[in-house]
Amino acid sequence: MISFSEVWDRIVKSAGKVFYTKRQLKFTYEVKEDTLITDRTEHPLTRREIMAAYRHVPLEGSGELTGLVRGESYIWAILHDKRIRQNDW
Repeated sequence: MISFSEVWDRIVKSAGKVFYTKRQLKFTYEVKEDTLITDRTEHPLTRREIMAAYRHVPLEGSGELTGLVRGESYIWAILHDKRIRQNDW
């Protein structure tokens, strides 16, 4: 498994691009310091939450993150997007 730092770099570089949740809801995000903000919700997703989710990839769906992080649909979508995972998991 690659380091989370490398994954975070990919996430930062993909800011502004279109992503899709498992239910095909379209969203984009921006990164401000260690926080990710999507255009579909005002709840910030922190680097810490994304790292916590990363420890469990691959996941079948966002439901596996329930209770672990908030914004699980968005975090799952980002971590399982081919631009982020690049076949590393």
